[in-house]
Amino acid sequence: MLHLLVYFMVTSLALADVVNPLFCNPPEIVRTGFIAKFYNYTHGSKDGYSTDFFSSTYKTTLLKKINGVTNPNFQIAAPNNAVTQGSIYGYSTTISNYTIELTGWYKPTKESAFTFTLSADEGAALRIGGKQECCNDAAYVVTDEVSINTLGTTSGSDPNTGTFRMLPKNYYPFALVLFNSDGDAKFDLTITDSSGKKITNFWNNVYDMNYPDGGACYHTTTTTYWTNDYTSSDFQDGTETDTVIMQLPPTYAPTTTSTWTGTFTTTETITGSGGTFTPAVLVPTPLGATSTSTWTGSVTSTTTISGADGVQTPVVVVPHAEGATSTSTWTGSDLHLHHHHCCGCRRCRLSLLVVPPCRGCNLYLPNLDWF
Repeated sequence: MLHLLVYFMVTSLALADVVNPLFCNPPEIVRTGFIAKFYNYTHGSKDGYSTDFFSSTYKTTLLKKINGVTNPNFQIAAPNNAVTQGSIYGYSTTISNYTIELTGWYKPTKESAFTFTLSADEGAALRIGGKQECCNDAAYVVTDEVSINTLGTTSGSDPNTGTFRMLPKNYYPFALVLFNSDGDAKFDLTITDSSGKKITNFWNNVYDMNYPDGGACYHTTTTTYWTNDYTSSDFQDGTETDTVIMQLPPTYAPTTTSTWTGTFTTTETITGSGGTFTPAVLVPTPLGATSTSTWTGSVTSTTTISGADGVQTPVVVVPHAEGATSTSTWTGSDLHLHHHHCCGCRRCRLSLLVVPPCRGCNLYLPNLDWF
């Protein structure tokens, strides 16, 4: 939930050069001090001199976030034309080239016109006052209008100072951006009230605040796939970011069936790009009933016949089984008779089981009945 900003209208005193920034009244104070975020800045680059650098393009690769910085000022010597390592706010970094964002909520101790003065090597800028809504991140709430720009690269900004009328117990969002491209590193912030008193200790004036009932400034949506066949959503509250988690059923591609050489049916699921699941059905070759027939060949053979429906029928061709044949001539004088096989004589009505050599129809056949 976002909270409306309060706009203070000056009625008792109107000063031509005094700005009346918007402020917020947070329900909960998290900690004192600035939030410092370190971003990558290429050594020797002139990106900091672009007109939109201090309002947006300074946010490159985030390297480090530090909470509770109560003394933002520093001055460190470094050689020119060299990348130099050092420490800023206790963080080991390149002091020769960096970008630092300092954010927080300024709470004045009294009503006054406060003058902010900036000095930096190589450049710094100040934005102060809210836009339309209040939430937990001052960098999100603060105005896009630059009030002070030490490089003079922002139209309408002052290169050194800016004066703002503020009320006590109110919280004014602000953002300071400073960078260095080479050599010495320096930053100095001074706040002076209307009586001329300088404020150099920000322990009791700069805070990080929190709206516990849903003050996240950013909202993101994360999409995941799960095994259920319906869509589900979940909401996670965050300090700076609220996340909507969408859980979607898997997306299936059309099912394809193919024939393989295995002897069993199995299924596999192939995950494609974009979370698409393709079920693969592996089916063994369908076999018809085995048919056995007798043929006149002398060897056993097998073949496979494919039907119109794709069913393959294996055919086993088997030769006719016959017993072994043995032929011999005997020397006996008696004939053993058997019906149906004649010795060759027309008048013989009996068959011979064992036939001796027959020499015409005058063969003497003992014990035979003749017609």
